[in-house]
Amino acid sequence: MFGEKTESMVLQTGSVESFFHESLIDLKERRQSEVSDSSLAYLVNLLSRFLHADQLFEWEKEAGFGLPTLAFMYGKAMHSPDRNQRISVLRRLGDVALFVAGLFGPGLTRKLAGMNYYIDMGGGAYGMVYNNLEKHRSGTMDPDVFRELSEHFPELVELLDEFAQDTSLRTDRDLLTLYEHWLRNNNPATAARLAAQGVSLSSIQSSQRH
Repeated sequence: MFGEKTESMVLQTGSVESFFHESLIDLKERRQSEVSDSSLAYLVNLLSRFLHADQLFEWEKEAGFGLPTLAFMYGKAMHSPDRNQRISVLRRLGDVALFVAGLFGPGLTRKLAGMNYYIDMGGGAYGMVYNNLEKHRSGTMDPDVFRELSEHFPELVELLDEFAQDTSLRTDRDLLTLYEHWLRNNNPATAARLAAQGVSLSSIQSSQRH
């Protein structure tokens, strides 16, 4: 998924996580952003996790494997009687919305659910995570991180968009469309294009066989 320039920078920093962290810190300073280090650390974790296709895509009964539907996740969270599961689903909703809007924003202009929809849904989901955690402060998750993610969601989208351009992480601006195309038709040529960009499809292929 990286271009040659970015691969070289990753090797210099020693790990993908270090590369993400140093790149985002540099962007924060250039933009004179007031986003906290805790929120930047959250973004590093999000980017590292979603570089694996099986962490981003999931199985839905009607559509099969694909990008999770924000409205579906919202409905699932609202109908869950279990508080922990509700928080988990809302957090994933926010994560998916932030990742997609930040790295694939240009492609959203061609979709019915555009950029504002992703920002509203993602920011709102993080806000609900904060409210749930704030009422019962316990465990390892810091409610204040999710408050900031909610309040600064548009700025974080811009930060990820600039990061993707600077690092050529979005080598193909329609990479998400390429994913979705492969998931619909299992075309070997599409799989080869994804593999050439460093995207592993093995875990998804294994799940599809079951």
